[in-house]
Amino acid sequence: MVEPGNGALAMPVSTFDFGDVSLQKGVVTKEFPLVNIGDEELMITFLDSSCGCTTAQVINNGDAGPIFGMSSHGRSPKNWKTAIKPGEQAILKVYYDPTVHSDFRGRATRVITVFTNSLTTQPKKVTIKVNQID
Repeated sequence: MVEPGNGALAMPVSTFDFGDVSLQKGVVTKEFPLVNIGDEELMITFLDSSCGCTTAQVINNGDAGPIFGMSSHGRSPKNWKTAIKPGEQAILKVYYDPTVHSDFRGRATRVITVFTNSLTTQPKKVTIKVNQID
């Protein structure tokens, strides 16, 4: 169990539109900054995806954490955490894999939720959009 604290998560960028994503070209990625604007360490404790085609991981101080997926599919690690010091940032790397839904064509919106131990901020959401083609 991670104790609640006075770290606070800010996300200067929380949306990204990949535009056309080719099934033939495969996985696309985008990195989002995770900034601790609180006065204590902020523990990132869990990530969750809205769909199996979208996964994410936290890269903190050059160390890449495990890849999280849609928790209801049982693809997310448990008992993992990473600490961001006050005033510092980590990276949330989001992956979209068009081959997961190979028959799908068209626009889609997916969400990654970032959970922390913060007493002052709710879980934050990152939204990606794609237009899956070919």
